[in-house]
Amino acid sequence: MIVDVGAYSIKGTVFEESVHPVEIRSGGFDRGYVTDAKKLKEKLGELVEGISRVYSGSIEGLPVIFVVSFGGTEVISHEETITSSPRVTREHISRIKNLLENSVKNVHQKEILWFEVVEYKILNLDNQKIEVENPEGLSAKSLTARGFFLLVPKGTFSDFVSILQDVKDRYRLGKMYVFDSSISLAYGLKEDFEDFDLLDIGHTSTRLVGIRSGKVSTYQILNLGGIHIHNALKSAGILNPDQALQTIFSRDNLRVANIDPTVLESNISLRLAEISGKISNMFPVIFAGGFARLGGRFKILLESALGSRISHVVESPMVYIGRGVSRMVSEEGKNGYKSQGFSVPRSFSGIIEFIKREIMGKEE
Repeated sequence: MIVDVGAYSIKGTVFEESVHPVEIRSGGFDRGYVTDAKKLKEKLGELVEGISRVYSGSIEGLPVIFVVSFGGTEVISHEETITSSPRVTREHISRIKNLLENSVKNVHQKEILWFEVVEYKILNLDNQKIEVENPEGLSAKSLTARGFFLLVPKGTFSDFVSILQDVKDRYRLGKMYVFDSSISLAYGLKEDFEDFDLLDIGHTSTRLVGIRSGKVSTYQILNLGGIHIHNALKSAGILNPDQALQTIFSRDNLRVANIDPTVLESNISLRLAEISGKISNMFPVIFAGGFARLGGRFKILLESALGSRISHVVESPMVYIGRGVSRMVSEEGKNGYKSQGFSVPRSFSGIIEFIKREIMGKEE
């Protein structure tokens, strides 16, 4: 079971039999923080019950993966070097990953929600520093690794996980995992796209994730979300911005009475232009989030405001998130990715294999 917790809505599905995602309005979670624990528990319970009604099997014992964008997220890059002569072994690679993780934990005193080794370098016997994709088996004097870390405040993480644990226990769900929603989505998109920027516009903020050579290279949190566009439209005198957005960009070209489409589009463009300088025009942009549902006219408006090419619009993110988390779990021991304190139980292997086979199209 995968549950995407957002500020505007909460979505959930079970990939075992392609259950259509259940979606409800969110509550008790805003701007990446728990604002009302009781309300959030109620909403999560409502969602789980909704999933149980459309799922043919029993949800008891099912592993549950929660994806979320936390407030107070910090992104850092950290490097460590160890001596390694004459050849780099798996033990060397494992040791340098542990050094990376422990150094960041000790210095930052935050929860490591996610980290990946994005670069290895060896100092070879001729004193040349060489970047390599996989150092194992190479002759080297030293091995350097650079890790890309996603950190969240301990209190923020603990408050959220305690609520999730209560929901998990109440419905007798299986092993629990917590991932970052935008990185999970970006990892799922890696199956179909190469270098790209993911622009994930949420209700209260936007996540910009850059994927280069199959690795996460950038992660930015931008002060733009559906609520900001909503408020900008209200300031322009549009009293029913929700209805206006849903109709003016609908495929049926419906219009709200007494609303000038030019005024509507101009106000949205102004807000979008505020983040245009953050996005490189060297790589295609993949657009996701609630605004992705507004259709082709919004895509054109977005391209115009950002000065970038929107190569793909993700209107149904749950499939990609499912791909992403399955890949992240399966690659945990290979590239340095580490989920927050959770190990993969045997009971999870069947679902992982199903996702890889049916969703990712891979055979062992």
